Amino acid sequence: TGEGSLEQAARIKRNFEEFEHYANRAETHLAKGEFAAAAAHCAIASHIATQNHCGIFWSPRLEKVLNDIGRRTETKGVLRARPTEFRRILQVCTQVSAVGGHTKMLCQWVKADSSREHTLVLTQHRGPTPDFVHTVFKESGGRKVEQLNHRPGGQLDWAKRLREIAKDFDLVILHTHCEDVVPLIAFADASKHPPVLVLNHADHIFWYGTSVCHLSINLRDAAQDLAATRRGIAPERTILMPTLAESIVRTRTR
Repeated sequence: TGEGSLEQAARIKRNFEEFEHYANRAETHLAKGEFAAAAAHCAIASHIATQNHCGIFWSPRLEKVLNDIGRRTETKGVLRARPTEFRRILQVCTQVSAVGGHTKMLCQWVKADSSREHTLVLTQHRGPTPDFVHTVFKESGGRKVEQLNHRPGGQLDWAKRLREIAKDFDLVILHTHCEDVVPLIAFADASKHPPVLVLNHADHIFWYGTSVCHLSINLRDAAQDLAATRRGIAPERTILMPTLAESIVRTRTR
């Protein structure tokens, strides 16, 4: 109804105003050189946008804040030469779970790509890591699963550690949560790090990642359309990939 549409528009407007409040605070903290506070407010703003639709699918404004934080906190280093082939792959997740398709898809991906070595880094995992995750990555030949938030410090420290780890790899693939700011800070300067691919597993809502994304991996046509029209990703930097699922194993005959 018309009344319902007006209420929905008003709710989206209120949500956006709350998002803007924290976005403004993030920029204020950045201007003062308070990088940790700026990053935290970017995370809060994105949490609002993912949980309460604000009418936007990304924020170039806040990605710029995170990019500035990354560049201003990164130690000086040499420009990284692009690898001639991708042999060592760094998979980055916010967290993994014992139940759910996202973690299972990641493990199916690693199993299917048996000719390469895969390593997993978790930015903000809570609780035990499922045994099957450790098994899959160990069989791939990668390093031991590392949980950044088990180290002292906060988001800036975890971003620094992720940046250091990535230097040993040919390619980085992000499976991170929509509001995870750690990879945005870690990979702010594309010339110093491996290429970054982003799995667009939450195409229907707001997420961070456009500013560090060399390639967006989409799982359906609608996701690919939104990547170009609502996230600012050039069409030539998007691909469509089928969802990887476990094979059906029959226990009975037809």
